[in-house]
Amino acid sequence: MVGQEECLDLILCGIVAGGHVLLEGVPGVAKTLMVRALARAIDARFKRIQFTPDLMPADILGTSVFDLKQSSFALVKGPIFADLLLADEIKPGAGQDPGGAPGGDAGAHGEPGGHPAPAAGIFTVFATQNPVESRAPIRSPRRSSIASCSRFEVGYPQPQEEDAILEMATKGFDAGNVERAGLRRR
Repeated sequence: MVGQEECLDLILCGIVAGGHVLLEGVPGVAKTLMVRALARAIDARFKRIQFTPDLMPADILGTSVFDLKQSSFALVKGPIFADLLLADEIKPGAGQDPGGAPGGDAGAHGEPGGHPAPAAGIFTVFATQNPVESRAPIRSPRRSSIASCSRFEVGYPQPQEEDAILEMATKGFDAGNVERAGLRRR
């Protein structure tokens, strides 16, 4: 990551404290990349949920699928079974509290069908949200936030940081493939 040192420090504090983190910022300031890079850096399982109007509970939890060979149901786990879960672009509606986003209780989640699942060691939900001023047409109260989380604003990079980002992009940096971009994991 180029820049965003303060925000990175704060989200690490969120993990250590066992809470969840809401990252608020305009599109394009690397909120998703920040969480994905953090997961790679600490060798954590990373999953992402895109919050869309048609999102269903099974899209988060997973579902039981009948296995013909075994003549039984097998669980296909959803993204909630990760160490770091990114709830991308949550959009609370007017008068609606987004506390229903995944992760009301850190690490305490079960499998579909009521079967208990072992809690991940560092289960943390990172939610991203555009600032209230950039969302339209629905306005939500400023007080809205995910239950038991810390909220951090992710701002624009400084001019020298923008130059470094552009230089990396012209050299072929691919955020999805750190090794191919010439960077090594530590």
